[in-house]
Amino acid sequence: MSKNELLLYGEIGRDVTAATVAAALQAAGRARVQVRVHSAGGSLFEGLAIHSRLASHPGGVDITVDGLACSAASLVVMAGKHVAMSQSAWLMLHDPSASLAGGADDLRDMADLLDRTRTACLDIYAGKTGLDRAQLATMMQEETWLDAGQAVELGFANAVVPAAKVAASVDLSRFQFQHVPEGVLEMTTPTETPATLAELRAAMGECDPAFIVAQLEAGATVVQAQAAMILRLRDEASKHQAALRRHGVAAIPTVPVGSTIRNQDGDFWSAVNELVAAGKSRKDAIARVARECPDLHKEMLLANRHNGSRAECRQWIDDRFHNVLV
Repeated sequence: MSKNELLLYGEIGRDVTAATVAAALQAAGRARVQVRVHSAGGSLFEGLAIHSRLASHPGGVDITVDGLACSAASLVVMAGKHVAMSQSAWLMLHDPSASLAGGADDLRDMADLLDRTRTACLDIYAGKTGLDRAQLATMMQEETWLDAGQAVELGFANAVVPAAKVAASVDLSRFQFQHVPEGVLEMTTPTETPATLAELRAAMGECDPAFIVAQLEAGATVVQAQAAMILRLRDEASKHQAALRRHGVAAIPTVPVGSTIRNQDGDFWSAVNELVAAGKSRKDAIARVARECPDLHKEMLLANRHNGSRAECRQWIDDRFHNVLV
């Protein structure tokens, strides 16, 4: 990266902030700055602040979109005196959105704020492109994705340049985009690297070693191996339940979805396993017990300062069924 080149890669407001951009521009003095962007967006207000700072830089800024310039990042790009789009780059604009829990007055205030920020976005897009505000408003409402050629044709960019090699990946799962083009999905889907033996042992050290080796040979990632283990435990629990019924032993109580958890053992992991046996995923079961049984959750945290969930689940199964199976 050259002295006056600024990389804005990542989420606006988290990986890229107005403070860091301001510091970089201050260090550049009155020199012209080359800015490279690859971002799926983020905080609207942080994006507006970055746009303002870039637009007011005395030396001017030229901006190149290496991969994505979505949402708040597209506003940042509009600050460039000259904007270039990599051949494989995309630009996206949409209406501002927010998540809010509150009363009617709170929701009305938020709606008013979103209307005003939408106007600010329209001002920026119209100032760069010269497009009619009604056309821009429709584009925002419909979540419009533009490839490099379309961005130049509509005035959002000035030129298309050869595709850049983008080292940083963007996780679109963090964003609630509705109309992501297939080409963007292919570009942003991370390549899954098989886990090493050390990684599997660290994540699943208390599992059956043969199971870990099987996952290693299958080329599973850590997440895939953990999911396979959950399915295995669920299958074993189902078999044990069937064995109980064959021997006339009452099945372990299950907890219907939406009901209140009443764990007779008074133990966090037993409550979790009841939900797993009822068909909930282990992740959802842990979250629900922690939410609905805070006392059990607190006791578990105090008693276990490491993640012993798999060992706990295995012990739970063994304790209840080893005298029943034939």
